[in-house]
Amino acid sequence: MLTYTKGNIKKVAESFVIAFLLLLVVHIFFELSYVSGESMAPTFENGDILLVKKWAAPHNGDIVTAYIEELDYVVVKRVIGMEGDRILITSHAMYRNEELLQEFTNDKEDDNKVYEMIVPDGSVFLMGDNWEYSLDSRSFGCIPTEAVRGVVLER
Repeated sequence: MLTYTKGNIKKVAESFVIAFLLLLVVHIFFELSYVSGESMAPTFENGDILLVKKWAAPHNGDIVTAYIEELDYVVVKRVIGMEGDRILITSHAMYRNEELLQEFTNDKEDDNKVYEMIVPDGSVFLMGDNWEYSLDSRSFGCIPTEAVRGVVLER
């Protein structure tokens, strides 16, 4: 038989308050995000669940979640450039401030596109790791840094 005493009720109530406060803190500083699509493969696969630190300042190379207003949804992408960075993307390589970031293998002989820009103040340039199949800043442009919802911590 279970008997309730003031001491037991107080301990249970304290446990609930502590659990509630812990959940509140976690909710304020972190969120879960889901990968939809193949634009971040092989880093992340479709359906992966990510732990995101809200309000973290993004840096070059970070994987972030960001709200894209013109698409009206949140994307998971890598920060390729911050304000003032010069981005150059050819069919075979990607550069930031004349530094080679990645070389591509491109089998399309007719693909001689060159994408070049300087990231505006207060903005970031985002790109998916699976660059051939990524809808990113090459399509929707640089986004305001405020549109970054958080930095991905874990899968």
